[in-house]
Amino acid sequence: MREEAYAALRRYEVMAERLSSIPQKVEEQGERDRENFGDRYLWYGADGGFVWNDLMVIRFLVEVCGIPLKESREAAIENSRVKGVRMSDGVWSPALDQAKVLFREFGNILEAREMAAFYRDVFADDAKAARYWRDVLHEIETTRFVAEAAGLENWD
Repeated sequence: MREEAYAALRRYEVMAERLSSIPQKVEEQGERDRENFGDRYLWYGADGGFVWNDLMVIRFLVEVCGIPLKESREAAIENSRVKGVRMSDGVWSPALDQAKVLFREFGNILEAREMAAFYRDVFADDAKAARYWRDVLHEIETTRFVAEAAGLENWD
């Protein structure tokens, strides 16, 4: 990972208040970033606690830090692997159920799809996990998440 992409990831972590013992200048940048970009790029759960969201990280790297999308995505994938992100050892929910969860959580199909593709790529070295996320991605791409309302009947 290039130093600039690494620095941009750390910048996001500072904005999200995930790093401590940092230089004063870095802390001040993090405060400015929270004020200017927090509403757009930081994600919070129902309990109000910060939730790490790799899609928000990628967007921040691209849209604020000027790192190209491909490099930002690769940096986020590497960052997830370095941090030891892994699938649980338990029983995984069916791919369709996971697809529905992603659609509900993100509120739109494009982010749900990208998150599934992101996880597929994060777990590329784990055949079982990669296959699972390919299946989730397939479900996202082929499932009707809302009732069909194309308006075909209006074209009589």
